[in-house]
Amino acid sequence: MKDNLIKVKNNMYISKNDHNWYKKVLKLDSSNEEALFELGKEYQSKGYTDKAMNVFHILASQGSKEAAKKYKDLNNLKMSLNRSVDTSEKKSKKVNKPIFTMALLICLLFLSFLANIFMVTKNIDIANKFNIFKHGTENVIYNVHAEEKITKEKNTFFYYGNVLNLKDIDEDTYIANMRISADLKLTQVILKATKELEDIQSKTDKSKILLNMRYANGEIAYQVLWDKDSKDNYEFYIAKVEGEKSPFSLSKFNESKNKVIVDTKGKKAYLLENHKITEQYPVSIGDEETPTPIGMLYVENKALLSTESEKSMLDSKDKEESVRGEKKDDSEKKDNNYNNAMDQSQKSDLNNKDPKENKSPYGSAWIGLNKKSYGLHGTNNEKSIGTKESLGCVRFKNDDILKIFNSIDISDSIFIR
Repeated sequence: MKDNLIKVKNNMYISKNDHNWYKKVLKLDSSNEEALFELGKEYQSKGYTDKAMNVFHILASQGSKEAAKKYKDLNNLKMSLNRSVDTSEKKSKKVNKPIFTMALLICLLFLSFLANIFMVTKNIDIANKFNIFKHGTENVIYNVHAEEKITKEKNTFFYYGNVLNLKDIDEDTYIANMRISADLKLTQVILKATKELEDIQSKTDKSKILLNMRYANGEIAYQVLWDKDSKDNYEFYIAKVEGEKSPFSLSKFNESKNKVIVDTKGKKAYLLENHKITEQYPVSIGDEETPTPIGMLYVENKALLSTESEKSMLDSKDKEESVRGEKKDDSEKKDNNYNNAMDQSQKSDLNNKDPKENKSPYGSAWIGLNKKSYGLHGTNNEKSIGTKESLGCVRFKNDDILKIFNSIDISDSIFIR
């Protein structure tokens, strides 16, 4: 009899003889492996293959051999179905080619006629209407305007650390897991998380939801907390930081009033004020040979590159030390080494009164990082923004770097992902 009971709380048990016992268990303990396994079997029986595979994958990453076998069987079945579809499509292409070709030409002519009328009357660029990307076995279509909602409509906050150590997670919290690719842009991470949370909200009556966003190896990359009392707020906790980091830089992220997140995958930078994303800017980053450093960094120094400050910096023997706090190193030939980057003709061209029109390759402002020789700065070629043309620095349009410059202070955090 005891084998048919599952303990969910100190003095509470649920019998497996009850109808849908596993759903009752998951309402009280959303991480119960036995109940999750039964849920995966239900998804499988109803034909929800992707959902079943997601559940079995999570359990397999936690060490369940039975779940790993289920996941492998479903994956093999899916691959065999895809091959059979490809085979049937090849066979169908062989049927009556002349008639098919004629019908196709007629359809193309008709569609071309309709497209011309549509473009003239509506003047809509269909190609820019949707942004389509693939993740795993999913084909997810996002309206490009959805990315703008991240700063204009969604209250998206970012913190560093584990939610369980920073917040009170009680029994009224629904805990969910989802798998994400490490290659996702930050906007895609945010959109996938908020969409998943909105789906869960319609299925549970709990007042809080904690979503663990895991990489394929099971590691938690982000934790997202939603609270019914502040339903329009989504709190993202950075659980894993790759690359450069130190105890000081990690602790400063939560302490900094304002900070910047640079998303190298999306070539964008996000300004956070009181932890909330308020602005986003296009940027250029380093290429594969001279990549932008990844990690949790902070502002070590900053300087406006107006006419007089730029001239003084170029004429000084200690110009690098005055801008970045570093000694001159003739062996370094990065684009942020003033000796190598600016020739005499550029030096003589610094006669502008407006910092935004500065001819320096570093544009109107420099924000130096605690990673030697790297920083955020403007440019004298704004057409390069959005590319991988820098030698490791993060390059902004001149108006944008001035906004960043005026928003952050020395020791404020710069998280580069």
